[in-house]
Amino acid sequence: MAPETHRSRTERVRGRIHTVYFAQPQFSAGKLKTPEGHTLRFAGPFFAREEEQVVLCGTWEEHPKFGRQLKVVRIELDMPVDADGLANYLANHPRIKGIGPVRARRIAEQFGENFDAIITEQPETVAAAVGLSPETLEMLREEWLRSRELNRALTWLASFGLTHHQVTTLVARFGNSAVSILQEDPYLILHAIRSLGFKRLDKIARQMGTPKDHPSRLRTGLLHCVEEAVDRGHTWVDHEELIRQSNQLLVMDAEDSDELIAQAVQSLEDEGKLACLHHEGRFLVAQPGLLEMERHLHRMLSESRGKLPPSAENPGLEELMDFVAAELNQGQRAAARTALSSRVGLITGPAGSGKTRTVGAVVAMCEMLELSVLLAAPTGKAAKRLEQVVGGLGDHLDVDIGPLELLGRGKATEPRADDDDLVLVRRSRAGMGHLRS
Repeated sequence: MAPETHRSRTERVRGRIHTVYFAQPQFSAGKLKTPEGHTLRFAGPFFAREEEQVVLCGTWEEHPKFGRQLKVVRIELDMPVDADGLANYLANHPRIKGIGPVRARRIAEQFGENFDAIITEQPETVAAAVGLSPETLEMLREEWLRSRELNRALTWLASFGLTHHQVTTLVARFGNSAVSILQEDPYLILHAIRSLGFKRLDKIARQMGTPKDHPSRLRTGLLHCVEEAVDRGHTWVDHEELIRQSNQLLVMDAEDSDELIAQAVQSLEDEGKLACLHHEGRFLVAQPGLLEMERHLHRMLSESRGKLPPSAENPGLEELMDFVAAELNQGQRAAARTALSSRVGLITGPAGSGKTRTVGAVVAMCEMLELSVLLAAPTGKAAKRLEQVVGGLGDHLDVDIGPLELLGRGKATEPRADDDDLVLVRRSRAGMGHLRS
């Protein structure tokens, strides 16, 4: 059992990344060359770059394909202190331009282990010694300080399960204040790293000692509950239900927890991050953007001229559907019929239920009826998908692809239906779509 214990012990290996076989923000694999000239394989959850000086922390494993390699659990950017290491660091660092091997060697030999203090407190001394331009000196000093702070953040955050990519993202966002900001309010991570879900972030924050009733924890938990409701297709949440869900999520055990969460809702409303309204005796909470979308749709549909699309008067609509869209199932046929014969129609359904296929069939039938169609979508990606669907239906379609105003999300460009027989709007982020003549 002794050899197994030895292999599983955490090792720290210093060296230069010699070869990168695979590199993405969440995983890299390659070879590391040590100061003694030895080469070893590594793999782990960080973004590796060739020529970067690092300290890899991990355990040795026997990979069935690649053999013995270091399974990395943490990475530190190596801050060299000896002359050879410093010269190599300065000459090969991908972000430091304008130094080169000769100047790097001169800097290393003249300043050596005192380089950190001098570049931090007296950077002009380094510039004068080797003739660095102000731009190169500023780049060198900023990168040195950034790496030093990154090492601090990596070491401090390693035990909380954050990846190297996540930590570097934090340092890029918050600079040298990353650690102190996170100690003060770890929930700021959620805004900087979208890949972290609330539950994982909350676990990290609780490990850091964040109290359960921390204001930022309450606010972030509330926003998470509302976001989850949106993902389930709801555009609002009952106020009492929101407080109950938040209490359950946050595992609040204080007697006044309901009151604390209600105060957090009020605070978020005051800041415009949540919207609250009374409707038919109920107190509802919604995302401001989605609430405005619903109000906009209400105004648009209320002001509609009310005429039926030309296809509604066609007596052979069912026969046409059999000819053009025989592959549609019963539910899809009903949706297509609604689109072609009603003033307003709503098509809903889970992913894979055939909403986009139905739209394609409606457009194909409009082609046969020689009707003009305006297609619109709330995002460029959704519009592109519509274009792919209708693009193969024929060479003479009178179809326009245009963006739909997505309220609260930037520029407003609303489709104009004055010159079109039928307008089809692909579903919005709220899971809702509408058809308007």
